[in-house]
Amino acid sequence: MIVHVKLMASLRSKLPPNAQKGIAQLDLPDGATVATVLDQLGLAAGQVHVVMVNDAMEPDRQRGLADGDALVILPLWPAVLKPVDSCSPVRFAEELHATEKVVNSRSELTTFRERSSL
Repeated sequence: MIVHVKLMASLRSKLPPNAQKGIAQLDLPDGATVATVLDQLGLAAGQVHVVMVNDAMEPDRQRGLADGDALVILPLWPAVLKPVDSCSPVRFAEELHATEKVVNSRSELTTFRERSSL
């Protein structure tokens, strides 16, 4: 089965070489889960903050996937890792803005999903 995966921010370095525009198509065996995707991409649990499957947040890493599913994976953000006062205010603002753009922009996620189904 084929699933489409978009990695955000610092996780993009984990995309396979054949990824285009930050989106990878992974060929997974039947019965694959969110954890299977994370393992295949070499992402440790401590690197991932949010996983979205088909535009919905998915906390269960054992959730089964189906052919054509679209995943968006967001990393831990500096505000989660360390106190705000030890994080550069500019960097914090940039990461916060990036998070809001991904999480709050339904049209962007819908666009990703439509593109993934091609």
